[in-house]
Amino acid sequence: MTTDRTASANGRKNRSFNSQLIATRVAEGIKRDFTVPVWNGEERHAKIRQQMMETTLKKFPPSAERSKELDGLTYEKFSRVNKHLMDFNGSSYPAKTARIQSSTSERHRLLLRSRALIHSFIGRCWEEDFFPFCKFSGGVSQGCRFDDTSPEAKLTFPITITARCIPLFEEYLKFDSLLNLEVQKWNLRNPTRDKYRVVSGSRATTVLKDNLINRFIAVEPTGNSYLQQGLMGLLYKLLGESGLDVRTLPDRHQMLALISSITGKDATVDWFSASDLSLRALVEFLFPPSWFGYMNKCSSRYILQEGELVKLNMFSTMGNAVTFPLETLVFYALGVATVMAEKHDNRLHSSPEERAKVSVFGDDCIVPTQTAVRFIENCESVGFIANEEKSFYSDGSGFRESCGGDYLRGYNVRPFYLKGPTSERPSALEPWLYTILNALIPHYTRYWGCTRYVYDKEVFALICSLFWQNDLKLKLVPSDYPEDSGLVHTQDVARFLKCYNFPIDHIWVGESGSVSFRYLRFQYRSRRETNDGFHYATWLKAHANELDNHARREAYDPSHVDRILPKITRKPIEFTNTKRVGGYVVARGLTAHWTVPGV
Repeated sequence: MTTDRTASANGRKNRSFNSQLIATRVAEGIKRDFTVPVWNGEERHAKIRQQMMETTLKKFPPSAERSKELDGLTYEKFSRVNKHLMDFNGSSYPAKTARIQSSTSERHRLLLRSRALIHSFIGRCWEEDFFPFCKFSGGVSQGCRFDDTSPEAKLTFPITITARCIPLFEEYLKFDSLLNLEVQKWNLRNPTRDKYRVVSGSRATTVLKDNLINRFIAVEPTGNSYLQQGLMGLLYKLLGESGLDVRTLPDRHQMLALISSITGKDATVDWFSASDLSLRALVEFLFPPSWFGYMNKCSSRYILQEGELVKLNMFSTMGNAVTFPLETLVFYALGVATVMAEKHDNRLHSSPEERAKVSVFGDDCIVPTQTAVRFIENCESVGFIANEEKSFYSDGSGFRESCGGDYLRGYNVRPFYLKGPTSERPSALEPWLYTILNALIPHYTRYWGCTRYVYDKEVFALICSLFWQNDLKLKLVPSDYPEDSGLVHTQDVARFLKCYNFPIDHIWVGESGSVSFRYLRFQYRSRRETNDGFHYATWLKAHANELDNHARREAYDPSHVDRILPKITRKPIEFTNTKRVGGYVVARGLTAHWTVPGV
């Protein structure tokens, strides 16, 4: 017979938790913890204290009623941006063959130099250049559900696409004959369906940004999105070869922001809705005709917003895969052209030294402080709008912000943003609490120091009580484990646990010194219906060059794939779906390089 105590425990495990209530209590605890300032009262401590008391819930998911309000504000803002660009439709551009002369205006010098840099970076584009990069993203596209963004769902007839994009998509299917064959075989079960469903353009939606406004997203047609990914991949490759490697730029920007918060050498400049502010005429002028032609065929000219079809005055929107590398290249070219203007000469091409002074990642721009005002003016002359509240170019401010790094005179003062859990199922509570703890502890140590942060803090006592109330045991994990897998081990973990009396999960130490522990892992569930042919065609295309090179070296026929594959990689081919779902499970970890003192 089930005891009352067991039934009570099972009831707690089976019911969902209220994330809004917990988040509110955590935010109130943080606010009370930071009510009393630290004794030395330094400027950086005042900044941290202010942010911790004011911004904790800035990015937490709002209530359903508030979310509707934010959607309305987001669509209203997008409409203003779209109308703003109408004012620039009549802007003049120099002849594409023009040379810089003494009589050339400053605006035309800027545009000609920016155009020359972009042309030198990316050159001409052919179909066979970007077709190998075409793929499906993990996001949703028109014609598939949010919970099923697998290739199977996206390649089921009818495929959504704009009329202008159909010929280019057909050319791609001729290029990728293996995928084309699999598409035809996959759709034999529905032979009466049309191959395409022609749509006018993208569809507007929003995602959470903060509690002031949502982020506007355009859901692109499936066929357009597939080709956009190819153009994006080729642009990333060419940008990386020219020194703008998107994989390393965020770390570089944070380092530059840190240094400039001390020296004042560089400015960090941010923009309003930069992803939606690239003028079609500007892109057509700056980019080579072949590039513009392909990007234009894949982009949407209209967007369905709240049931109304709206004509877009911008070239691309957030949701179009081309947007991010495009804006990176445009801002970078305008920045370098602004730096070149300091020498007052008639050169068309920039030097390596001038290019090295500018760094851009999307709309995060870093330029020399002395050129920041001119750079902003130049960008606003072609339609962009500077965000003055998040742009820092004063020599004496001592604050710089870029790519998630906030620095005040060399100190990290990045605020703590409480994010929502993956769900409100009972299994999602524990990993969410680990995420909160692992994020909060560095902020508390930064403010109070490594010896005082842990004592008498309300937020840690609150989280400890949640562990006891929900029959959870705190899992300790090494520092290289994910933030949601357990409490990341630190040097003072024993003191922290002693202060707050968390229930600790067991840790086993073997005779050889190896440590065994439990941790949480997000485990994905496999889909019932998959088509290995799609995944095999994608994998084969990604390794086409490697296959071809190996075939030539070994004098094999490239069609003998089975003979070549084992020589390329010892890893098995893994076919995974784009969109996966699942939940958290308890896993067992083992390490030989971990000492947990006092536990």
